Amino acid sequence: VTDTMNTSPILNYTEIINNIDSSDFILFAHSLTSLRVIMGYVVICIGLPANCLAIYGLYHLIKSDHVIPVYIINLLISDLLQLPSNLASNIYVKFDFHLYTDVLVRVLLSIFFLGVSGNIGFMVCIALERYLVIVHPLWYRLHRSIRITVLVSLVVWALCIFCTIIISYTEVYAVYLTGHILWIVILAVSLFLLVFSYVSTRRAIARAIAVPDVEKRKILHVLTLVLTTYIVLFLPYLLFHFLFFSGVLKTLYTPENANVFAVCLTVASLLITLNPVVDPVLYFLLRTKVRGTLGSS
Repeated sequence: VTDTMNTSPILNYTEIINNIDSSDFILFAHSLTSLRVIMGYVVICIGLPANCLAIYGLYHLIKSDHVIPVYIINLLISDLLQLPSNLASNIYVKFDFHLYTDVLVRVLLSIFFLGVSGNIGFMVCIALERYLVIVHPLWYRLHRSIRITVLVSLVVWALCIFCTIIISYTEVYAVYLTGHILWIVILAVSLFLLVFSYVSTRRAIARAIAVPDVEKRKILHVLTLVLTTYIVLFLPYLLFHFLFFSGVLKTLYTPENANVFAVCLTVASLLITLNPVVDPVLYFLLRTKVRGTLGSS
């Protein structure tokens, strides 16, 4: 894959690193690396116990007519999958260990990618579930069940595993590129569905007379958190990924602006690792009066 990429319209990450002006950039790069290590340990120290406690609490909220905790539990599991590679990355950056073989790096990246893709998939599930509660309450009452929710969750995980295998383990460049294009499409469709769910629910929620005002606010809080998380933490990565694999990045790139590209890449990579800290907030939004808030309509 690497040899083919060197002759492709896609910009190679190595090309960015090799052209960084070390005399001007080394101090900032050192600060950015230190920030990355600190943020990584903060995410691990907060994210691991917070996600485990939230999963435990959500498990006890699952009822036959109250299914959204299933999606959130899967969301938090996807967060936990991201933590091992985050920890390994911090150890490497901090101590400069040369213990990572190509196989280990590929496995860690695959686990991280699986966690990120699962995170996005279940954010969409949560947003669409809240949308159905308000906009199509009758259909939602007839079709909500633990069985259907579990089946949807299994389908989401299957798609995530499929994308991970294509992107991480294929040696055929055409398949590799197709996998990344598919990933970009999934990210774009996910953004559309999140925005659609938020806007449609916000417009329809005033007409949902059967739902108390307090519950309406909580539903909007859940959708707002999910959409904001995606825009702030995932959208920069989506844009960089799109520009990278569309060839636009290589068109814009020059050795003189390698510093700027390195900063954008680092910041986008840092932001996407923060969701294990943010997602457990969903549990606290659901905990108070959870039955009325999530099982109504």
